[in-house]
Amino acid sequence: MPDKIHVVEVKNRHDLSAFLKLPDLIYQDYPHYIKPLNLHSKMMLGTLKQEHKHILLAKKNNLPVARIACKTHRHGNETRLHYGFFECLPGEKQATHALIEYMQKLYPSHWLRGPYHFRMEDPYVGNLVAGHDQDPYVFMPYSPPYYDEYLTEAGLAKAMDLYTFLITVTHCPPLISKIAQRSVARGAQIRWLDPRKMKSEVRLIADIFNDALSENWGFEPITDDQLAEMYLVFKYIMDTRLVCFTMKDGKETGCTILFPNLSPLFQRANGKLSLAFLWDMFRNRRKYTQIRGYAQGMRKGHQGSGNVCMMIDALYARAVEMGLTHCEISWVLANNRPMTELAQSMGGVHNKTYRVYEKAPLQN
Repeated sequence: MPDKIHVVEVKNRHDLSAFLKLPDLIYQDYPHYIKPLNLHSKMMLGTLKQEHKHILLAKKNNLPVARIACKTHRHGNETRLHYGFFECLPGEKQATHALIEYMQKLYPSHWLRGPYHFRMEDPYVGNLVAGHDQDPYVFMPYSPPYYDEYLTEAGLAKAMDLYTFLITVTHCPPLISKIAQRSVARGAQIRWLDPRKMKSEVRLIADIFNDALSENWGFEPITDDQLAEMYLVFKYIMDTRLVCFTMKDGKETGCTILFPNLSPLFQRANGKLSLAFLWDMFRNRRKYTQIRGYAQGMRKGHQGSGNVCMMIDALYARAVEMGLTHCEISWVLANNRPMTELAQSMGGVHNKTYRVYEKAPLQN
């Protein structure tokens, strides 16, 4: 008789420590895995005692073999159950089943969707299903190939794939530059993020993306309580030279954000926010050659105007000036044909696929 899987809710520091350490047992033989900082994981998890949020460990013989966390999420008139932080030891498929079953029994009338931590706009979204031979770029997840099998056999199905495209930075394609010049001739302008006004710039960026992406699959508006986290990321992780806006008649109409790929620094840290890591960040956070194309959006009244090409042209020039070599656009919704075609027009090669899953309610 197989050993029984027992699911427990994390309510104390001991179990939280086991929750955070479980990836160390799983990824010993995966050289491309980059562990998030434990402090960042704790921030994304939030407090242990919060209504409608559950942090779960699956144990066998009193030893953790899998983990997951879930949180109810209201968007418009619908309440869903978002899950994230999923990890499972190889050979423990039944632990995945047990975790999914436990969550759905708690909220039998909710759709289950994820992996999110706990929103689609948060870092580390999706489960990697293609591209396991490459390092993830900053704030992108890595997961073993068998996770797709474990999740689908537990009853989850593909809801949406997220594609990434790798670009070699050389020069802006002539057609994009030509369209950019037309936009300039029509009175559009580029301005760069002002680091002296970081808080107001972050609020402006949120306002632009809330308008630009409101009809995208899965997008949820950036709320005021997320602005503080955005501010910290922009202040300590972002290179402000890589964020620009389009302007028309003195008003910002769009924004593009590139992240420095600091994954090598996080890999050396191995999850620990130590003095050595802080010193590494201080010395080397500007010594990078790769960037991540994180986000791009144009306000609705300006979409299709060609102003996106202005930002691409300006950022190409800056990237070359900075000596950058590669840019991964991560990520693009699989059904976003215009963005896919734009990435390919820049020489982008589809290099990774991440998957978001969902499962229907147990009862209507």
